[in-house]
Amino acid sequence: MRLGNLTAGQPFKAALRVIVIFLVIHSVAGASLMQAMRNSFEEELKAETETEMILFSDIYDRDGTAGLVDILKQMERAIDPSERVAGLLDQNGLSLTGPISVLPDFIGIEKREIQVLTAGRLGGRYILNVRKFGTETLVLGRNGAPIERAMGRLSIGLVIFGLTLILAILGLGLWASRTSFRRLEDMETALRKVAEGDMAARLPVRA
Repeated sequence: MRLGNLTAGQPFKAALRVIVIFLVIHSVAGASLMQAMRNSFEEELKAETETEMILFSDIYDRDGTAGLVDILKQMERAIDPSERVAGLLDQNGLSLTGPISVLPDFIGIEKREIQVLTAGRLGGRYILNVRKFGTETLVLGRNGAPIERAMGRLSIGLVIFGLTLILAILGLGLWASRTSFRRLEDMETALRKVAEGDMAARLPVRA
């Protein structure tokens, strides 16, 4: 049974139409899911920086700039700057502690390229929380690389799922087309036998 005959059958063509519809739905749903997860991860990182910012605000209110610098230096020795950063700059933009050496041009929370703010010491896009404490500016950040890695794994998973389902649909389409084509062949054989005079010819009984 030639493959061309199977792919020309209506069951296989119906399978192709199902695949097209599936691809549209899968693409839209996948993109929406990835965006929703990215937003969720970023909001979680923002919430972490906000919590830390409140703690540092309490330290500043209690111990002033000296106390804030002291706790930041302790943090700098304990944390990995490739994952999170913390820096304090004075009113002239000079670094008092931490890897941040350039005063950010915003107050609040934004996603920025950290290389620009650390004079090339660090790289990658970080979610930065910037707030002024008196004349000093505190910068807290979280690396966005883990989010990108998670998005990459999710993307691969969605592609594998889509390809698996597409292959399954194609297989079912070929099987249904083969079954339909075989029945047509059986009908053709039975009709030919009847035309040749075999009045006992019958179609085979199938489940």
